[in-house]
Amino acid sequence: MVAAALLAGCGGGDPATPAAPAARPGDDAAIARQAVIGLDAFPAGWAAQERPKGRSSCLGAVRRTAAATSASPAFRHGSDQVQSSAMVFRDADRAERALRRLVSDATRRCYAEESTEAYRKGTGDTFQRVQAQALSVRGFGADGGGSRVRFSPSVEDPSTDVVVDLIAVRVGRAVGTELLIGSPRPLDAAVRARLARRHAALLESALREPPIIGV
Repeated sequence: MVAAALLAGCGGGDPATPAAPAARPGDDAAIARQAVIGLDAFPAGWAAQERPKGRSSCLGAVRRTAAATSASPAFRHGSDQVQSSAMVFRDADRAERALRRLVSDATRRCYAEESTEAYRKGTGDTFQRVQAQALSVRGFGADGGGSRVRFSPSVEDPSTDVVVDLIAVRVGRAVGTELLIGSPRPLDAAVRARLARRHAALLESALREPPIIGV
């Protein structure tokens, strides 16, 4: 229940939704659609799940500045869950500003508060402790940053903890995000790095190659 509330609270949007006017009309939605992580990026044992409902208001202001956005299904392995999204902007400067907002202290605090409220509404209970911190993404092969928020329903029982990592990477005028949920420990660091590198490669490929319209 905890992980479901946290994932739903940060849904990535519609499968491919144009937002602000694009620099290349008709292309940006296809670029965004091709730049989200698929099941083939995961180790064996992961499975695709239904795309979570709902959107994070903390990330909504950033999404509204994008020319197009796209979201993957959720992927799950045991108690671990992942969802990715892609945002395409009119130019690299806008993408850089969006990246900095996504990994800012203000967004971290907003997500922690929003998720706490979603959990309260879903369960009638509250977290006893919420801890938020910056997360390094050095070595992922792209400009990026991250946040980690640890939610503790019980401080006496750490096995109930849920750890959410929000990773954002930028390539040119596109930004990809991964929401990674692990319980009671963070998602494996090697898997996290693998997904971030794959996402950066997808962003680069989608921007470089002519998008396949209508896929």
